[in-house]
Amino acid sequence: MSEVAPTPPRNRLLSLDVLRGFALLGILVINIRYFAGPLGWTNQPAMPGGELRDLDFWTWFGGTLFFEEKMIALFSMLFGAGLVLTAGRKMALHLSRHFWLFVIGATHAFLLWHGDVLMIYAACGLLLTPLRRASAALLLPLGITCVLGSIGTRAWQPLVDTLGPPLVEAPIAVEEGAAEDPGAGLEDGAADAEQTPELSDSQLAWGDLMRREMEAHQGGYVQHFRWRAKLNLWWHFYGGLFNLLRCGGFMLIGMALMRAGVLSGRRGPKLEWSMMWAGMLLGGALTLAGMQPHLARILGQDSLTDPSALQRAGVFGLILMHSAAGFVTLGWVGLLLLLCRLPAAFVLLRPVVAVGRAALSNYLAATLVCVIVFEGWGMGHFAEWGPARQLRLVLWIWAGQVLVSTLWLMMFRFGPVEWLWRSLTFLCRQPMFRANEPGVAAASPGPPVSATYVVEATPKKAKRRFFKLRKAEPRSMASTKPITVATASSAHPAQMLEHVLEEAAPEVAEDVELLIGSTDEGAHHPPHLRTDESEDHHPEDHQA
Repeated sequence: MSEVAPTPPRNRLLSLDVLRGFALLGILVINIRYFAGPLGWTNQPAMPGGELRDLDFWTWFGGTLFFEEKMIALFSMLFGAGLVLTAGRKMALHLSRHFWLFVIGATHAFLLWHGDVLMIYAACGLLLTPLRRASAALLLPLGITCVLGSIGTRAWQPLVDTLGPPLVEAPIAVEEGAAEDPGAGLEDGAADAEQTPELSDSQLAWGDLMRREMEAHQGGYVQHFRWRAKLNLWWHFYGGLFNLLRCGGFMLIGMALMRAGVLSGRRGPKLEWSMMWAGMLLGGALTLAGMQPHLARILGQDSLTDPSALQRAGVFGLILMHSAAGFVTLGWVGLLLLLCRLPAAFVLLRPVVAVGRAALSNYLAATLVCVIVFEGWGMGHFAEWGPARQLRLVLWIWAGQVLVSTLWLMMFRFGPVEWLWRSLTFLCRQPMFRANEPGVAAASPGPPVSATYVVEATPKKAKRRFFKLRKAEPRSMASTKPITVATASSAHPAQMLEHVLEEAAPEVAEDVELLIGSTDEGAHHPPHLRTDESEDHHPEDHQA
């Protein structure tokens, strides 16, 4: 007799939502640097003002060690996991989903912030379409190859000169009066670049763009929009090879980890312990080694004076930093999955789940808050705050995201942008309010009517698993819960059956409730991880 737990198709593995919420919160620690000051200041903790304060230094150091490159790697892995979870969808839905994601990303990039990652994700999702059903044995080496290729694009100087801005920028000299005119160093550097014949056309163009950066950020919206449009063409298209390889590579790794049952927690705590310790120790060591050339320059301990030697040291450090990102990311995955197994720890992580379920809305909301705070057409704090003060804003945004996401999802089924994205994908307005869910009183008069679906599966020992969706007679649900019985002997029947429903009956997939049974005892998650709405079900529903 197997344990049965009701799991609606809208159920998502809570471990994935915890990881996604953590990545969403963590990525703001790095993105805030790009909102708050010029691009040349993102790794200059002494800016603005030129005086290196202890709190600013340690804030920058901790963010670089634990979050820089790691959170976008984790985000990319989870996007790849999503490709696996939606692999059963019809091709038209898959293409529509990524087309509208690209549109949302382009709107974000050109109207608000150049650092958008959604367009890259949409492009990678389309490029990886043929691999949605590939095995982990194929996906993992392909992913590692792409990540290594992305590192190569940053290390091969001729390619860097052709495809993007200068890789290693000269240290920004802080002279008297720099605090009063924080853009002076950038303007002087750009002017010098124009007078240096050895610089490539791309470096000269980049210098011209950077010379206008401070003026654009401190001016009005239209002026900033025009400058940002030019930067976007460079950032996303002219120099997009690195991001395509990096994000695409980590997506492939995420797909492989999902196929192997790692991200869902099916592989057990031993592997997660190993991932945590090996990833954090090895990745941390590589990160520290990669930071050394920049740390020496920041702390005034740099013994290198030759420009070519400085450049080689910077490139080598960058290679180590990018190489470390994958290891530290796996360390974070192991740590968070372990915490998800502990009910007491999961209580603390529970608010992160709401952030993860509305990740797209929270990502765009963080941008909106930051541009209002920093841009000249908003509160105008651009190039005024150091790392410590930036972190204070990050903490306030985190608190707001947790609170608003939790309250919002009590009333609504999706985040606002998730709802828009889903409606555009299906080309029909999706139900938004939880009052419209099965088992909840409808706002319109009369009892709601829903269909009962039965999903049948082939035996577990079969070489290939097949699922069949059978529609039963409609029944009134005025006084009873919807009952849709689905039985499968699968490690994760809820997710597999959800794919069947979304492919065979997407218009009702969100309105069908599954009663899932599994004969694989080892596949069961702890009770607090079975469903994000398990508390809504009555004890008598849990029957064998």
